[in-house]
Amino acid sequence: MNITNQDLKKLTYLSSGTFGSVYHDGKNALKIYHPEVKVRYGFGYEMVSNPCLRPHPIKFRLIKYYNKRLKYTDLNYEPLYCNQQFLGICYPYYDGTELYQLKNIPFSEKEEIVKQLLRNAKELTDHHIYPLDYKLDNVLYTKKGEVKIIDLDDPLTKYRLIKHPSLYQQSMITLKNTVVHFLNSNSNQPYFSLTQFLQHKQQIYSLGNRITYQQLYDYLNIHNSKNNFLIIRPEQFSFHMISNIKALIKRKQTKIIVIDPAEFSYEVLQNFVMSLIHAGIEIYDIWPEASNKIENYINNYNISETFIIDKQKIKRR
Repeated sequence: MNITNQDLKKLTYLSSGTFGSVYHDGKNALKIYHPEVKVRYGFGYEMVSNPCLRPHPIKFRLIKYYNKRLKYTDLNYEPLYCNQQFLGICYPYYDGTELYQLKNIPFSEKEEIVKQLLRNAKELTDHHIYPLDYKLDNVLYTKKGEVKIIDLDDPLTKYRLIKHPSLYQQSMITLKNTVVHFLNSNSNQPYFSLTQFLQHKQQIYSLGNRITYQQLYDYLNIHNSKNNFLIIRPEQFSFHMISNIKALIKRKQTKIIVIDPAEFSYEVLQNFVMSLIHAGIEIYDIWPEASNKIENYINNYNISETFIIDKQKIKRR
């Protein structure tokens, strides 16, 4: 697509990101790349040439190849020029709202949005496309009720011809964090608490290559069914309880929550969690110790019973 300087002045500004600023003309979205981007260097940052402005012929051939095969995501990207100078890309414009602005909508609406997001994301990974920068700002909910994953042109989206397990896991971590963030964000849960919550979730799921789309669907379903939780405090735990815990999991489909004590280092917590996993106990989540945060997190679930371990006995809470 070729535009003039006069055309540029008529565009409507949408947003800015790491690699460029996005505008639209009512029909097309135009992403104009920044000349330079900020990158971490040593103990600070430095400005370097924007890698998006370098030619990427193989990547764009793959984008065109996959665009014909995708049903839910548009990869209809075209180079954008002004006075024969490469500026960025253009793609179809969607009139919609970023998920970041929809954090306080009813859960039933969030549920439908997340189902679409997981469906679209799975289609991408099934075609060996791995977005490494899922976040609420990069997902649109259009006025037609469609979920669109955007910003798939920059270096944080990897295109491959064959399956790539490492990129898959990196992509799934950011997708999981986005889903958790969106479902749990509300006016009663401050963002700083949620940030700490996500860090703990990433730690547990990063212990092994265990993130799957089924786990993310299960996480979505957890809000809509009666749930039983067993809360384990590592400093009060005895491995003599393993058989009782397994029986409780089998009998009541109980989900295991591990409390992260303030005095525990990450290495100590990691060793404890891995010991449970090796003993055949699947960990659903890890929560920080502060009791008010625990209550906030519990309130996000539809709970029928909560259990705790106290002096080697399992008790209802």
